[in-house]
Amino acid sequence: MCGRYTFFSTKDIVDQYNLIPKEKAQLEIFQDNYNVTPGSEMPVIIRGEQQHHLKFMIWGLLPAWSKTEESGLKLINARVEGLFEKPM
Repeated sequence: MCGRYTFFSTKDIVDQYNLIPKEKAQLEIFQDNYNVTPGSEMPVIIRGEQQHHLKFMIWGLLPAWSKTEESGLKLINARVEGLFEKPM
């Protein structure tokens, strides 16, 4: 699994998902990024029944045992086969 991804072409995202004007303005502050790293706060499209919504999220998995966000966000992926059997 990869530990990085790219984010670009915000105009295409706005057009494709028909975001509301407030969310369009929030998305426009992001510039193309060809090296998004774990722990980065990035826009995510949440699919709703009638309308898609934009939410800003931090990339990473936060285990239940983690006492702070910083210690938990080191984990960025997991195998689905053992996800519920292992403590992460």
